[in-house]
Amino acid sequence: MALRFYNNIRYGQITIRQTSVEGAKDYKLRIVAGNCLAVVNYYYTDQKTGEKMVQLYTFFEDAAHIRRILKNNGRLFSSEVKSIKFNLYYKESVTLCKLFTMAGYKVTAYYKEPKQKKNKK
Repeated sequence: MALRFYNNIRYGQITIRQTSVEGAKDYKLRIVAGNCLAVVNYYYTDQKTGEKMVQLYTFFEDAAHIRRILKNNGRLFSSEVKSIKFNLYYKESVTLCKLFTMAGYKVTAYYKEPKQKKNKK
C-alpha cells in the first residue's frame, strides 16, 4: 500500500539539527496525518524554480512500529532533536506525545482546534 499524507491535519512539529562540512543547520519538520499513525515531512522552496516542495523524512506505522525502532536503534531520529511540539487536539498526537516522552524526548504539548474552512456558496 502506498504511503499517503494529509497536509491539512498537522499533529505537530519537530526541529532537528543536522551538521555537515558547511556547519550546523536547523530544520523544521511537520508531523502530519496519513494512512498510518504519522508522517514526518520537510517542506521547503526549491532555490532554482521557486516551487514549494515536500520531502518525506520518516513515518510511523503505529505505536508498535515506534517501539520496534526504539528497541533496535534506541532512538527515533538520527539527527539531533532540538524541540518537539504536539497539538493535543488530535488523539494521534496524544499517542505520539506519550511514546516520544517514554523514548526520552522532551515534548511540548498545546491544544488548538483547527480552523474550519468556510463553505463557498
